[in-house]
Amino acid sequence: NMKTYKHFINGKFQGGDQTFEIKNPATGDTIGLAARGTKAEIDQAVDVARETFETTSWADMDGRLRGALLRNIAKVIRQQAVELVALEVADAGKTIGDARAEIEIAAQTWDYYADLTQSPVGAINAVPSPDQFDYTIRQPMGVIGIIIPWNFPFVLTALKLAPALAAGNTAVLKPAEETPVTASVLGGLLNEAGLPRGIVNIVLGTGEEAGAALSANEKVDKLVFTGSTEVGAQVMKAAARNITDVTLELGGKSANIICADADREQAVMSAAFGCLLHSGQCCCAGTRLLIESNIYDSFMSRLKDCFERVRVGDPADERTHLGP
Repeated sequence: NMKTYKHFINGKFQGGDQTFEIKNPATGDTIGLAARGTKAEIDQAVDVARETFETTSWADMDGRLRGALLRNIAKVIRQQAVELVALEVADAGKTIGDARAEIEIAAQTWDYYADLTQSPVGAINAVPSPDQFDYTIRQPMGVIGIIIPWNFPFVLTALKLAPALAAGNTAVLKPAEETPVTASVLGGLLNEAGLPRGIVNIVLGTGEEAGAALSANEKVDKLVFTGSTEVGAQVMKAAARNITDVTLELGGKSANIICADADREQAVMSAAFGCLLHSGQCCCAGTRLLIESNIYDSFMSRLKDCFERVRVGDPADERTHLGP
């Protein structure tokens, strides 16, 4: 009797007729089932987000009230941290230490954007003549479509949702098919924090089905995508048809440049940590080392020692440095 993680639309969990298996990458075991969203669920979620944006007071709500809700979300996340950490370890293969850090950073992110709701949101602009008055006001964009990857699921969800909500937008979130668990669980936490229904809608599913449908939906005002460059290009192409604004955070190839006068211990540690964090599954992983030639041999020998001390093992074990 396996748990089925469901979509969260208009404040309620739904779906689960069509499902796919969720695997623990460290063991290969199936840890649950996820509802498999199609264009129908995406379109429904976008319609709810659009209607909520246009017919409720959310967009015009006093920023302090929105900030209080965001702070509540951070509080609920901290209360549920132990459970969220265990889910992230099993679903994403994170070491328990990394998962703890991620859940806390996610809570800090909700707090940070709660504070930003207090910031001034307009500007008075310089004009050529004293009898003119020119000003800019900032307004929410509308419905934000969010597609996040499998490497830092909970923190990336916070980094995309929290600013969207702080500014008075509504959202449709599509987590990666490899790591849908904490995104689905977040739905219940949002209800617990008192967030009005319809503001955040979460649809689980594959990129080809759910992700593509979200990218192509003409009722979405902005698309936010973190993932591979190849899929980012597809999102941008789908968005172009509707002239939808996009923000893409894609893969990179990051170099560590190490000069002879660097703090050697610090440089060795950051070189090792930079490419091993979360098994190297990081868009800013330091996957190349450019080392000044006269320290090359001694540096490589220290790095080798450092690598040999890395403990690979069960990510749920406190002593493990590197999971699957």
